[in-house]
Amino acid sequence: MRTEACRSAGGYRKVFEGAEDYDLWIRLSRLGKVANLPAVEVKYRRHVNQISNTRLEQQMIADLGVKLLAKRLDDGLDDPFASLPGPLTRRDLINVGVSPQAIDRHVLDGFELGARLLSEDGNRPGSLNLLSRAFGIAQKSSLAEDEIGRYGLMLSAAYVERRQLLSAIVTGLKVTRRSPLYPFKVLTRRFAAASPRVQ
Repeated sequence: MRTEACRSAGGYRKVFEGAEDYDLWIRLSRLGKVANLPAVEVKYRRHVNQISNTRLEQQMIADLGVKLLAKRLDDGLDDPFASLPGPLTRRDLINVGVSPQAIDRHVLDGFELGARLLSEDGNRPGSLNLLSRAFGIAQKSSLAEDEIGRYGLMLSAAYVERRQLLSAIVTGLKVTRRSPLYPFKVLTRRFAAASPRVQ
């Protein structure tokens, strides 16, 4: 990027810690053209100890804030985060009208994606770690019991895959204690999807 454009846009901002690049690109796009280059210039190694995993919840809160900022700028509105000094928080997002459920869903989507990518890379322990953290966040969230149960069943399935059957059973019991019918709803849907349809 051109140095002068970066300075004119205001550079990196601490408020979007974990998504500073994304925030800067949004603001740069208001000053001129931005584009993805077709050439591969960087190879990126994913691992469980990278910032994207260790500070994933903060990164997803910042990511949601940048998405909201982009929409507001597109609509000709001001930047509601311009005067905030430090990393964006859930409270900051709620103060500008984002629901706690929307925040929880966005954060958990990030954990689910991160777990899937680590699993595809063959890093099963890292994937399991993210799924475990996701289920912990889900249990403290204001989401519906079925949504919380979904993360529990994903974690339980990951335990089964790693042959940690006791952990799988304990997690499954936590899900059924919170939402007794949820596992049966999932099985019923899967059975219906797998059954041949009579015409």
